[in-house]
Amino acid sequence: MYPSKKYLIVVLVFLLTIMLLPACSSQAEVSTVSTFTSTPQPSQTPTPTTVPTSTQTPIPEPTETPLPTHTATPLPTSTFTPTATATEPAIETIVVESGFSFQSVSGFLVDVQPNQVGITSEDDEILLFMATSDQPTDNSLQETLDNFITNAGESMGELTASESFTMTIGGVEGIAADVNGIFLGDDMEGRIAVVTPTDSFTFFAFGLAVNNRWGDEGMSLFENVITTISFSKNTISDDTSPTEPNADFPLPIPTGEPVVEWSGLPIMPQAIAGDEGEGSYYFTVEATFEEVETFYESEMQLLGWNLLGVGEGENGALLMIFQKGDAVASVSILLLNESTVYVFLVK
Repeated sequence: MYPSKKYLIVVLVFLLTIMLLPACSSQAEVSTVSTFTSTPQPSQTPTPTTVPTSTQTPIPEPTETPLPTHTATPLPTSTFTPTATATEPAIETIVVESGFSFQSVSGFLVDVQPNQVGITSEDDEILLFMATSDQPTDNSLQETLDNFITNAGESMGELTASESFTMTIGGVEGIAADVNGIFLGDDMEGRIAVVTPTDSFTFFAFGLAVNNRWGDEGMSLFENVITTISFSKNTISDDTSPTEPNADFPLPIPTGEPVVEWSGLPIMPQAIAGDEGEGSYYFTVEATFEEVETFYESEMQLLGWNLLGVGEGENGALLMIFQKGDAVASVSILLLNESTVYVFLVK
């Protein structure tokens, strides 16, 4: 039955550890991390009911084959380099209410709560937990990590930690340490990571495995999930004032609520605003060129689109051309301001 006893114990240890972390002296030590609910879940991978996910539906193929054009996104002049068709199974992007998103991993059970996520193998020997805290703190990253390891060790049994090392999560630099010890009578290995995008937002990740399964499998789960984490715009900056776009920006600025997908093409879950044009959709997102390019290269291939090539268009745009059967789609990526990227889709 899922969740298992081991799963619940680790969740409680994880949350108690976060609640015990000292905050800054002017704040009361009250955790905002939600209490894990132990309602029985189906034996298959649970699907979060409160979390928007990307809808991946078959894409109708138009009968006409000419390449779509738009005055603001001319084709690049560079030569396209063909790429291989992806054969990996579809991976679901999950958005967590507390301010981050990640991509799930095939074959693992996923439980999503407003402030926390648990991912476990079906045999319950590989576990990854992620949680956030909006408790303000004056502690350094090293102090926060040390306190977490100490509190977790007191709850689970003695933990031995390696020297900390730098780890970037969601574009924000943090630190991590490898740990080992005993958990419920089994030898345990794992990794604990922490990053603080702002003084009032802390993200924790704790991956562990028993029976010598960390090196081959546990670490793979940890890295595959952590590298897909993206923080929402409100959690990566304390400055909530809007940033004005470049006055000379050649395209219309979207103001509407962004959609999950448009015409069968995925929209980044971190999108700030989006609007539909004539045969196009454009949205803004707090991300880098590289993050947008990586998202579309991965998500489009998972939907059966082949990346024909990437080149540079007018106005400094990065242009990606995709083909699926007779259908062609383009993704143009432009810099709107210092922290915002403008994405223009044509199909």
